[in-house]
Formats: sequence, C-alpha cells, structure tokens
Amino acid sequence: MKNTNRQQTNETDAVEAGHGAAMIIGTNGQVLNKSAEAVAADLKALAFQGPEAFLNGLHRIEFCFSQDFDWPWTRWKQLSLSGYDIAAMLPEKIKGKASSRLANKILSRVIAVRSDNPELANLDDIFRVNPLGIADRAADLPFPFLVELMGYAFYLRRWKVLERLCRTVLARRETPHEGAVATRIHDLAFETLFFSIYRPGMPKYVADPEALVSKLEELGNDLALAHVTERRSVVSLVYKANCLAMRANFDEALSLYQEAAEDDGFRTPVFSQAQTLISIEKLLAAPTDELDEWRKSHIKTEHHFRHVRADQKEHAILVACEGQYLDLFGDLYVEILSLTNPGALVHFHFVNLGKELHEIEAHMDEWQARFDIRINFSIEQNKIMADMPSHRGGICVCTRYIHLPDYLEVYSGVSITDIDGWLEAPVSYLSDFAGADTKISSWVWRKNPGFWRLPWGNLAGGYISFASTEATKAFADIVARYLLTVFKRNAYAGKSMFYADQAGVFLCMQHAVRAFGMKVGHLEKGFAQSEEQRFGARHEGKQKAMRAKIEALRKSRKPSRPVLEGQG
Repeated sequence: MKNTNRQQTNETDAVEAGHGAAMIIGTNGQVLNKSAEAVAADLKALAFQGPEAFLNGLHRIEFCFSQDFDWPWTRWKQLSLSGYDIAAMLPEKIKGKASSRLANKILSRVIAVRSDNPELANLDDIFRVNPLGIADRAADLPFPFLVELMGYAFYLRRWKVLERLCRTVLARRETPHEGAVATRIHDLAFETLFFSIYRPGMPKYVADPEALVSKLEELGNDLALAHVTERRSVVSLVYKANCLAMRANFDEALSLYQEAAEDDGFRTPVFSQAQTLISIEKLLAAPTDELDEWRKSHIKTEHHFRHVRADQKEHAILVACEGQYLDLFGDLYVEILSLTNPGALVHFHFVNLGKELHEIEAHMDEWQARFDIRINFSIEQNKIMADMPSHRGGICVCTRYIHLPDYLEVYSGVSITDIDGWLEAPVSYLSDFAGADTKISSWVWRKNPGFWRLPWGNLAGGYISFASTEATKAFADIVARYLLTVFKRNAYAGKSMFYADQAGVFLCMQHAVRAFGMKVGHLEKGFAQSEEQRFGARHEGKQKAMRAKIEALRKSRKPSRPVLEGQG
C-alpha cells in the first residue's frame, strides 16, 4: 500500500505541475523560480540592450525551463499558459536592428515561432535561395542567431544545412552563456548533428549500412566534439547506445539507454524515444501484481463486437484514435477503406472521446450506411490522457497493442493501421500469413543482417498484421506488459511515451523469435500516408493526400462513356 500511495502522490504532483508551474531559470548551474511577470520584465530590460541580448535571454529561459528541453514552437505554447506574451516583450525599436540582413531575417521570425499558434510556414524563406551558402554565412552570426537558425533548419528538415550549422554551433566554445546554459546548447547541437546524418542516411542504409554507422561512430573520435562525447551526460550515453544498437549490440545498448533514462540530467527532444526502452529480460523477471492493479485504476475499456460470427472468426482491421484524430481523419479513412476493401470489418478503438455510447453507436451506424464497411468498436477511458493530455499521441499508438491480447481472442487475426493514411492492400493479402505468425513492414529486418536502425525505427507500428496463433498470443501478452510498464514509469515523470509502440513491438518480437520461435513474415507496401513531416503542417498535408486518393479512386471507378455507333 505504501508504494501505491507514493505512486498516487507522484501522479498528483505531476498533474499539478502540468497545469501551470512557475518558470524555472538557471544561471551558471543555479536554479531559481520566477513569476511570469518577473521574467517578462527581465526580457523587456534585455530587449533595450539590443536584439542579441534579447535573444540570449530567450534562450536562457528555454534551455533552463526544465531538465527537458523542447523546441520553442512547442515550449512557448506551454509558457503562454502562465501569462507570457512574447510579442509584447520585443519592442519596436529593436526590430530590424540586428547586425546583418540574415540576422534580421531570423529576428523577424523570433515572435512567429513562439506564438500560441506558431507561424512556421515562412521559415523556409530564409533557406530558399542557396541554402548551403546561408549555412556558410551563418558562421559569422552572433551566437544566439546561429542557435536560432539551427532550430529552423531542424524544423524544415534541411539536413545538409543542419549538419553544417550544428558543427558551427559546436565549434563556438566561447558563448555568451555560462555553465549549464552553454553546455545544454552544445548537447542539443550534438544530438541534432547526429540526427542530421542519421535521418537522410536511411534511404541508402539497406544497401550499405556500414557506411552510415561508421560515419556516426566517427563523431565520437572527432576532437572538435570531445567536449560533448567525453563528458558523462544523458546525451553522451544515448549517443554511445545508438551506435551499439545499430550494430545489433542490444544488451550493451539497452544498459546505456537505461542508465540515461534514470539520469536526471538535461535531455533534448531529438532522441526522447530512448526513454521508452526496456530490457525484456528485466521486464519478464519483474512481478506483475502491482502493474495489473495500476492498469485497473488507469485504463477501463468496453468492447462492442457488433459483427462477430459464432461459426467462423474473421480478420479485422484495427484502428485506434482519440477525438481530434477521429474528427480530422475518420471520414477520410473509412471512405478510402470502403473503396479499396468493400465489406471490410473494421474495429475502432476510441480513447477518451467524451461521448455517450448512443452517440458513438449512431456515428458508427451513419458510417455503415454511407460506406460499404462493417464496424465494431471499443471505448476506453484513459486516466493518463485525462491527466496529461501531452501524452495523447503516445497513448493512442500504444493502446492498440495493450489491447491486442483481447482482439486476438475474438478475431482470426488483426491488421493494425494508423488512421491518418490509407490501406491500399486487400484484406486477403494482410490475412494470408503463409505459415507466419505475423507480417511486418520492415526493409531492415529483411535486408540488413547484423545492422539495425535505432530500436524504435525498425518496423512500422502503424502497419502490421497478426494471425491469432499461440505464438502471437504469447507475444501480445509480453508487448502489452512492456507498454503498460512504460506508461507507469514515464507518464507522470515527464518522460516520453511516443514511439514506445514501435520500440516495444520490435524488442518483444526479437525476444519472441528467439524464445518460442515466432515466425515473422513481411508486408510489401500496402499502406500509404502523406510524406509531409514539417511541424504544424502534417495534419493538413495528410488530409490533402487522403482527399486526393479518394478523388483518384472515384475516378477509377467511374464507367467510361460508351461510344455510340457512328461517333468518333
């Protein structure tokens, strides 16, 4: 009972902190609390010293707000809840007063990326003409403008530009900041540097994995980066673990990832997925009683199997979402599915919709009347999502696996897809396992013996198919336990839960293959999504792509106009 009470106290503290904590500012390692009004006054005073001083002040706030850095277009949404009006802090007199044309372009966007609704579309104007030339010119920028530009390049996925900017930031050992702030900026620059090499290297990774892994390992031997790589920190631990994981040294990698997860030092959002990794051996050795009780108090689910045949089980498409994604993509998803797989059986797993059962039933009936599909559904009340809305995305992608054991008892198999894309493959292809227990979408698993991507990137958690076999049921029990453990450990501790599904499925599947011979087959294409990855533009890009797909499918089904005799 003692542990339960402590857990409840920690959860209460976390919820209260998530609803408007005081600003935390650190200077030279010291941490102190300041009110919104005091911080606003500090920034206004700095602004009258000039653009550079003002931007340094902003960065000091952002890098010391907590041990977990977040990008300004996300962080200032949180700060605005505490009364910050960033636009009012930048006096007209310093606008356009930076040291160069490039610096003024950056200054003009400082407010836009920190508003309640960040205006990020015009960031690309900075890089549109000769982007690598911009990266070279940035070497002469004052330090805060260089750091700001690095963030913009990351947002825009300008990988070559980003790599140069990160190296330039890391080469600036003398900064306007002292102690903790300078160290944190360099830590962010290093992790962003790693990502700027890793991410664009993926398309060629299958053909030549050694080339990319060696390039990433060289960062650890670069004397210009030793002030980051040779200093013990969360960032250096994750870096070493990443390199080990890509060479399939998972035991060593997981030990370092675990050490990093338990460290209370500064961490960046670049590899926050590492906080979702757990050793399967330790997971299976841990008792389950407390975890089971925790689940009962945090996750309550009702299943409504409206289309289940007593004489023969069917294969179902499984989709999980909450209210926002249901509104954004629900109609588009079911219309496409009805066109690509008429008559398909779909199971929607809804999380915290905030609607009565009769309303949900009416909505599903309306879909069935409009579209040629059959719908079962489940309603989950998730206390974590209610308490900590920032975990909404992570909860929705994980809950489909937490409940996978339930669905494998009812259906002959299930194929999991995301709701913000579309299924092109026929259900008959997804349910034809040819002796396998599961079919996954993973080029790395098929082609790269001895090499892997980072643990959360080796298979697509939003496109995978499971047969209802004894091996798959055993696997499903383990992965559900894995994800519940991540939820319990991370949700109220300010740690990431996003990509826990892909990390957990990958690690548990590797264990299942070794421990009880789970047979893994492969999916070749069959599910598509928009490739729009920019922050703030993803939803619109995905909707646009889905509408275009619907239009294309409709056109392909229109009968051609008959040619009458004597015409044409």
